[in-house]
Amino acid sequence: MGRFLIPAAIVLVGLTLYALFEALLTPAHQVRSMPKWAWVAVVVLVPLVGPLLWLCLGRARPAGATGRPAARPASPDDDEDFLRTLRTQRRQAERERELDRRDAELRAREEELRRRRETGQEPDGPEA
Repeated sequence: MGRFLIPAAIVLVGLTLYALFEALLTPAHQVRSMPKWAWVAVVVLVPLVGPLLWLCLGRARPAGATGRPAARPASPDDDEDFLRTLRTQRRQAERERELDRRDAELRAREEELRRRRETGQEPDGPEA
């Protein structure tokens, strides 16, 4: 019996500290059932039951927690966020290719103008 007392006390202290810190760090508007200060008192003053009550009744549920797992798309093709990301990446890649093409075109024009100036030819320009 004595050898189970120390591990049980460690678990109790750990659970109490976890519940206490979570109660203290939870914003007051997200605390359920009682005021925040009352939950802190219950967690500290009622061993084992206080932390368990906080974990079950006092803390805020995560957004979207309904007791059942969230519906997930069956495949990436069904996930609208994933498809939106792919479309964005595709548009960015197209823009980069277009900028690279324009850059190469401008460099070719500059090279042609440089070659014409070196050979003494007048660049072809719009006639006024």
